[in-house]
Amino acid sequence: MKPEPTPVSPVTEAIAALAMATTLAALDPRKQFGLVEALQLWWWCVAIVWSGALAVRILRLREARAALVLEVLLGVAITSLVVLSAVSAPWLSAWSAMTIWSVGMTLATALRLRREGFGANHLRQLAVFVLGCAGSYAWALPTSRAVAALTGTGRFPAWTDYFIHAGEIARLGPFAAFGRGIASLVDVAPDLYHFGSYVLPAAFASLTGAMPLDAAVSTWVGLSFIMLTAGIAAVAFSLRGAVLAIVSLAVLLALPDASRFGIGNGFFGFHWMLVTAPGSGYGIGLVAAAVVLLLCWVKQPRFALLAASALIGGMLILFRVHMALLFAPVGLAFWAAGSALRRRVRPAAMAAGAVVIAAALIGLVALLHAYTQYRFSLLAYLSAIMEQDVGLPLNDAYTLLLSSSSVLAAIFGLAVILVGSLGLPLLVYSVFIVLRIVRRSATLADFVPGMFVASLVLVSVLAPAPWNGDFTEFKQRGFVLVYAILVPWAVLAVGELPWLRVARNRAAATLVSGLAAITCVAAPLAFGNALSAPRFSWSSGLYNVALDPTLTALAEYMAEHRGPADVLVFDAPDPAATLVDEATIVTAMTGVPAFVSRAGIYAARSGRLGDIVRARLKVLASVRMAGDLVDAMRQLSDAAITWYLVPAERAPRWDSEGREATTRIGPWLVYRLG
Repeated sequence: MKPEPTPVSPVTEAIAALAMATTLAALDPRKQFGLVEALQLWWWCVAIVWSGALAVRILRLREARAALVLEVLLGVAITSLVVLSAVSAPWLSAWSAMTIWSVGMTLATALRLRREGFGANHLRQLAVFVLGCAGSYAWALPTSRAVAALTGTGRFPAWTDYFIHAGEIARLGPFAAFGRGIASLVDVAPDLYHFGSYVLPAAFASLTGAMPLDAAVSTWVGLSFIMLTAGIAAVAFSLRGAVLAIVSLAVLLALPDASRFGIGNGFFGFHWMLVTAPGSGYGIGLVAAAVVLLLCWVKQPRFALLAASALIGGMLILFRVHMALLFAPVGLAFWAAGSALRRRVRPAAMAAGAVVIAAALIGLVALLHAYTQYRFSLLAYLSAIMEQDVGLPLNDAYTLLLSSSSVLAAIFGLAVILVGSLGLPLLVYSVFIVLRIVRRSATLADFVPGMFVASLVLVSVLAPAPWNGDFTEFKQRGFVLVYAILVPWAVLAVGELPWLRVARNRAAATLVSGLAAITCVAAPLAFGNALSAPRFSWSSGLYNVALDPTLTALAEYMAEHRGPADVLVFDAPDPAATLVDEATIVTAMTGVPAFVSRAGIYAARSGRLGDIVRARLKVLASVRMAGDLVDAMRQLSDAAITWYLVPAERAPRWDSEGREATTRIGPWLVYRLG
């Protein structure tokens, strides 16, 4: 299929933005989008796409096969970073920043609209993007109803990390936590991390007054799947065209992933990870955009394309740092190989250079291992993987190998990870690339998935444990990226089989595309919950957990009576809490930051945070021991606490019967200050 010769029109971009806005509005769990709010959401989405169009125009790629979906991907990234930078000033809200940005993008596009007219074009790309939005809606729908399920049943049918993510949205949106640092440790500046994906959901929440948890389970998840589908569509369009894009989306969205077959390790469930950690979708979309730019660079060796790809790689740190770790080696390898091929460097010289680079890397790692706290943690990671609930009993074989040779055990364990996480797409791609090499028809683009597989092995071996000690954090989370990147090439390989060359038969291509499009939406609607449910025993304390229903009632009362400078605290936070405690839940449902919660995780993070946590716990201990109500209220006021929450069964000594409480909700005594 030849690329369309004309740039994407502003009208086509506006229609794509309408599909995006419709998807996000339909996921709103409280159905609070009126006409005005819906139109403003559409306008904001138009501005997002137009900002991406400006970037594509600067890169001179407006006539590329993947131009429209590339505009969406770059637009989300650029707009997110602009708004994130703007809200770092506490006097500028996410709503204001998004509106100002939209005005600017509208003015910048007005002249182009006048020059290019009001016609629509690139309809194949538009249709595939709309299909991706429909599939995104189907996948995000069950999670978007999690808060309603919690209110109705007392169970939260999603991963409990959403309460933590909601806290991040709260500090960026129209809530009391805005501009006040870490939502779980108010007025403490957060460290640099991947917060970029939270800012657009925070801005969108300002349109309807949605609570942070509502935004997390709906807008954040929905936009994640839109980024995922747009990214894979962009890669597929760059490789071949619309048929490949549609079938690739069907494979990703509708078919069971590799964890359902063979080894059966649910810890490597592609769909489970997408729903559990929606930041993954943002990362996959951005990496896909960077890959498209690299593929364009091979055909048009312009420095701007290479620099833009590298810039996206750097931006990944602010969206999904795990993806940045995986993309960095691929970007470097692709640049080196592409440069060598253009200079007609012999393959033997390229191989020698690769050996030298690998030796230098190993030497650097050895020095870090010898003289710093850096540790591989590879065997510990592999042991943890082998102990998962799996379909094949591999732990005995791994233990036997480990007893004789750690190197053999490591090779075996890495092979298990590759097969268990990448499965059939890896097998199909492996056959494809071997045949291409044997026939001497391989191009540099054909090696992209292989580079990502090699990068996954490299990261699995070398990535250190983060500050929280979870050695699976950087080693495991990125497998979803490699799986997603493999799929278009695997589908391409199957489509090129002599008896399956549907691309040459228009009727067959139309039939395949139609069936694939239907499954993209129908399968997630019918089986999405089953495909994404965790399948390991230790998930029982983190997924579909029963929560105290009185916390929901407490949060509803506080949301109704909240003020702009509110801070909440429970009387005796667990000093060892690392995941979700009562304050984390209430913050997620109200947007009110906590004086201290999740104390254990922050105490372990750094000496500075540990000192702050201990000092605040000491303040609360002093409040509990206050001699009278006046003294207790003075101490709480000095700490700028406006909501003091105590279980009635351990009423404070200065109000043993709870008569001085502002109100009582279930078992909770609520003291409202200010």
